[in-house]
Amino acid sequence: FVSDVNGIGVRAALGTALIRGIMHEISGLGHHPGAFLDRMSSLLLPLLRKEELPMEVTACYVVLDVSTGQILMANAGHPMPILFHGTSTAEWLAEGDAYIGPPLAVESSTSYSTMERKIEEQDSVVMFTDGLYSVPNNTGDLYGKKRLLDSAHSLTGEPLNDIFQGLEGDALAFSKNRKFVDDVCLVGLTLRTLMDA
Repeated sequence: FVSDVNGIGVRAALGTALIRGIMHEISGLGHHPGAFLDRMSSLLLPLLRKEELPMEVTACYVVLDVSTGQILMANAGHPMPILFHGTSTAEWLAEGDAYIGPPLAVESSTSYSTMERKIEEQDSVVMFTDGLYSVPNNTGDLYGKKRLLDSAHSLTGEPLNDIFQGLEGDALAFSKNRKFVDDVCLVGLTLRTLMDA
């Protein structure tokens, strides 16, 4: 699970604390990403839509069955994770925006779909916040998702720590003053080998 609360300081910290508390409360839905985000959104709605505390929250939730390699994912307005195929290539976990729902707590009727995809041994999945690709260079151009995916292609087959450092390093090399302008968080997994059920 990775989430991004807009803003900085006390407001963002409060939003993060609310999400952590709700995650504990709805942990029984943990194997059902769409239902998990549905419930989180409905519980956050009355808390985040108060006039004194409006904020946007995105989230991506991935569940991996280590006995089959089956991935389940639900996405609430968050960047799509990157799938690293062993040593061959990298691509978005799902193409297009069909599996990206609205941010959490936007409206009461929101329902998040669950995407299913199978990954193979030695595949990795990396989730990240938009701060990773929202860095401008000296001329004001953003690093962007295309450059991020190009960087990911060059890192296939590497351990997760090296993937994290490579993605961050390429974005910083592009950026003005070699600094991120927004918070950056990366969360990943590698399916080293399938385990007995």
